[in-house]
Amino acid sequence: MTAIDVKHQARESRRLGGLDGLRGFFMIVFMGYHFGLSQLDGAWIAISMFFVLSAYLIGSLLMREYERAGSISFLGFYQRRVRRLLPALFTVLLFVGVYAMATYSPIMRKQVGGDILASLGFFLNWRLIGRADDYFAEFGSQPLLRHLWTLSVEEQFYVLVPAIVLVLIATRRRSRAVVICLTLVGVSLWMTQRIGISTIGTQSRVYYGTDTRMHAFAIGLMLAVVAPIGKPLPDWSRRPVAVSAAWLSFTALMAGVFLLPAMSAWVYVQGGIVLVAIALGVMVLGAANNASGAFGRAMSVGPLAWAGVRSYGLYLWHWPVIVVLKEQAPQLGFWAMFGLAFILTFILASFSYRFLEKPVIDGGFGALLPSPVVSRTLFLALFSCVLVASAALVRTDTSRAAGTYDNVGFLDDDDANSQPLAEPIRVGITGDSVAHGLAQNFPSARFKDIELVNLSVEGCDFSLWTPMVMNAGPIDPDPKCVALLDQFEERVRDAKVDVVLMVGLNWGPVPHWDNNGLVVETHDRRYLERLEDALEGLLADSLNGGAESFVVTNIPCRQDLSTAQVGWPENIVEFARAYPERSLAFTSPTAFNKWLGSWANGSQVPMLDLYSAFRCDLGFRPTVNRVSVWEDFLHYTPEGSALVWSWVIPRIREQHQEGQRS
Repeated sequence: MTAIDVKHQARESRRLGGLDGLRGFFMIVFMGYHFGLSQLDGAWIAISMFFVLSAYLIGSLLMREYERAGSISFLGFYQRRVRRLLPALFTVLLFVGVYAMATYSPIMRKQVGGDILASLGFFLNWRLIGRADDYFAEFGSQPLLRHLWTLSVEEQFYVLVPAIVLVLIATRRRSRAVVICLTLVGVSLWMTQRIGISTIGTQSRVYYGTDTRMHAFAIGLMLAVVAPIGKPLPDWSRRPVAVSAAWLSFTALMAGVFLLPAMSAWVYVQGGIVLVAIALGVMVLGAANNASGAFGRAMSVGPLAWAGVRSYGLYLWHWPVIVVLKEQAPQLGFWAMFGLAFILTFILASFSYRFLEKPVIDGGFGALLPSPVVSRTLFLALFSCVLVASAALVRTDTSRAAGTYDNVGFLDDDDANSQPLAEPIRVGITGDSVAHGLAQNFPSARFKDIELVNLSVEGCDFSLWTPMVMNAGPIDPDPKCVALLDQFEERVRDAKVDVVLMVGLNWGPVPHWDNNGLVVETHDRRYLERLEDALEGLLADSLNGGAESFVVTNIPCRQDLSTAQVGWPENIVEFARAYPERSLAFTSPTAFNKWLGSWANGSQVPMLDLYSAFRCDLGFRPTVNRVSVWEDFLHYTPEGSALVWSWVIPRIREQHQEGQRS
């Protein structure tokens, strides 16, 4: 090796050190947000940074390969990707599969199994889109593998990138290649604006979509065209103005981390996400230039570069770690959980890098253990275990999904004497995510005379207006919710439902934005008439659809929203502190329940009084009859759901028997 080669290798190492440090810094920001620092509302910027940087590195690598060999080996590229990604990924997927088998309900196990298969096939982002997954939902069950959607997007990009790079090289002029990249940026932005963010479904589509993320990859490829790694950086990139631009971009982006929520019109509708990616590109070039630039040297500091080298393991493990901690140790305080999550994640990532990632990167799968044959056998065994676990989870029998909770006691001890109906009946439960959770955790083995039909839609507000809580402004109604209301009679008829149980007014006691962006209070006649119209429509559709009766539940008391718990959204706490009277109307919904009772009485509809059943006159109780009832400020735990059903079903039986006698 010549002196020039040594100098070039040293310079290359320094440049990668700056990029590693940048990746490590944003990985820590990303983890901080997922671990509960809700102030980092714009941590989604880190995702765009990973995409820009990945495309820059991969694009530079492929261009260098073409210059050296005169061609690009597609097979060789994909083999390198397999070695880089699969060993550590298989380990995480196996852990998640075993954990789900050991702790999750049948319905959740089935979903995790599907998510594992989607992660193996690198199409998890489209699976999440298919179920309108809300990435920013901060309550309820969090999918253990949700974070792997970004890996799926990257792998879909990797399928295409060798061909794209060949097209860029074939232009023979840097300016033409830049135009192609900018065209891809424009197409991606057009797709994003065309889809919009007016509903939960479209928000999921633009956030998880491969096409709506292509702008970041295109900008990374454009960087590889104008300043590829492995060649001296252009003179202009080393000038003071370029270094200053990197610092300005970093400052602006860090402000964005605190100030830019992802689901804002500026980000998606007005093109802000592309401006963010451009600023990230400027910052990436600054980090690459740490031979003579202050920004690059700052990013090259040891701890950041160390974290950057291990960022793949940090990425893989951090989300399962925090989800498991929240599920298994909810009693931990915020900072104890935050610190423990960081420690465990760094330990697991270090282990992954030392014993899985680096040996395979350096020597292939045969380098995992001293014996190549044993190493390859171990890798195949790991892959087989993941497949077996995912297949077992997918094949989970969910017909008796809540059997685990059949032995939960009764909310009212007298209900132990309730006798099953002589003839089974079909009960259709309708409502929002609360109703959906009750349906998922219905103890079917306990109530064999009741066949439950889930007619609920998560996130559905039957006023078709937007609750002031959890939203920054009015959004268009979810099409699934609109369809439910439009087709309710048909759905009741098709399901052959005997009783419709309405558990869908859980956001009823909070003010709503109307479609014009005006706040409408819960006592406003416009709002109450809107709810009355919805209830009257559901009542008529139920009876016209063949149901014998329509039953509503009122709303129990909830925990004080100002007492933040781990996993609660920050905007819930902010709402409670900014509007204490409105918050009280939600947590102690006596006024709303009085109105609902008046409507039910006037419409001759039975109303099940959950507020009284939970003895809310004595105050909120998180635990009832030794059962932890609440998963968060709104939803029931699986055991809590079983406790609710222990009270609801005897009353549905009574109502049905009275109807039969009359």
